[in-house]
Amino acid sequence: MIKNQKNHETVGIAAIGYYIPSGVMTSEAIAKLADIPLWVLTEKIGMEKKSIAAEDEHPSDMGIKAAISAINKAQIQPEEIDLIAYCGVGDYDYRFWSPAAKIQGIIGAENVHAFEVRNFCNSGNLGIHICRNMLLADSSLNYALVVCSDKLSQLLNYSDKNTNSILFFADGAAAALLKKGESSNKIISYHGMTDGKLADFIRVPLGGTKLPVKSENLDLRLNYIQVEDCEKLD
Repeated sequence: MIKNQKNHETVGIAAIGYYIPSGVMTSEAIAKLADIPLWVLTEKIGMEKKSIAAEDEHPSDMGIKAAISAINKAQIQPEEIDLIAYCGVGDYDYRFWSPAAKIQGIIGAENVHAFEVRNFCNSGNLGIHICRNMLLADSSLNYALVVCSDKLSQLLNYSDKNTNSILFFADGAAAALLKKGESSNKIISYHGMTDGKLADFIRVPLGGTKLPVKSENLDLRLNYIQVEDCEKLD
């Protein structure tokens, strides 16, 4: 028996695609809506403008475009892809719905297992880590497509002073095509930790099981991101 045998095969990023919507919101416009000094955005945050998706442009639409861009750059066929991980904050086109399956169907990746990774800002990194490990664990798998796509701009209530720290939330998509045996852009390691003390600090109240969408709950202010005072959560 050989002990401590390690898998020395590598996984690298063969291609990266992205999609940036054409809509733009300037820092001047944001500062006016939020009633804050312009320098807070341009100097403190370092933002001059942000991308805004059209009203009829949704996370899966942007993700599809980023995915196709990555596939074309890698010069492979969609049928060669084995895994698709859709990574985002979890605000999809619909509730109770799979954006990964939507992308799989549209791009024609007929041999794919598609799934979602919902882990907010960490989603893309975690998705790459999960797919890397899945590729290494199964000798029959060679390609994984990790798609990150969000439409966060519509979750902001610019008049809510508590959300000033997230005024940079914007829209767009990126995709990374992972390949087993790829010598460039090797994925070396990943480490993450979670501190759940502030789990209730930021959320969209309306639409979950605690506050479902029904007539008595239809306060539109609850359909935007709410940021609570940390001291109130102790």
